[in-house]
Amino acid sequence: MVSLVRNDWGEPEEWGYFSDSDFLMPQDKICEARFFLTHMCSEEDWDRFRWLTTAFVNAAYAFFEQAAMLAYYRSTHSDTGEPRPDREVLQRLDDYVVIFFENKRRRVKTGGKHPELSKLYELRRGAIHHFPMAIRSKSTRRPEEFRLEDANSREGTPVLEFCRIVVGLMEKAWDEVGDSLL
Repeated sequence: MVSLVRNDWGEPEEWGYFSDSDFLMPQDKICEARFFLTHMCSEEDWDRFRWLTTAFVNAAYAFFEQAAMLAYYRSTHSDTGEPRPDREVLQRLDDYVVIFFENKRRRVKTGGKHPELSKLYELRRGAIHHFPMAIRSKSTRRPEEFRLEDANSREGTPVLEFCRIVVGLMEKAWDEVGDSLL
């Protein structure tokens, strides 16, 4: 077991532990993202499509957060119990996300680095903290035609195409780091 969180006194919090079977978390997020994408491909109802897209975005975001967290906390120094980050895994993830360690709260956070993941993180931040997912258009019932609002494009970004690219990035990242995290 690995301690993930320590309270203000430096003692491990009871809920801050997880078992070896939980180390499949990032891999599970790939499956979750694929699940939502599969349903998005056939969802003609605009509202439901937006909800599935929001769920997809959260699963993809969680994949990178969890992979970085595992790379940082998976092993500890036997004498101090302090985390021993896997620098090799963190370096591989660096192609995809920027990784921050909040020392005061002992949290690992990520930010989008790859252009498509930067967009993903912006979408999530907006949808979670500010406003519903901005997807056009209510005038069509064809999922392939639904588009993300995009300040850089008058037509917007095709949602399904974007999500397929993100799943591809998740799978590529997992191929590069998964064996080290299992």
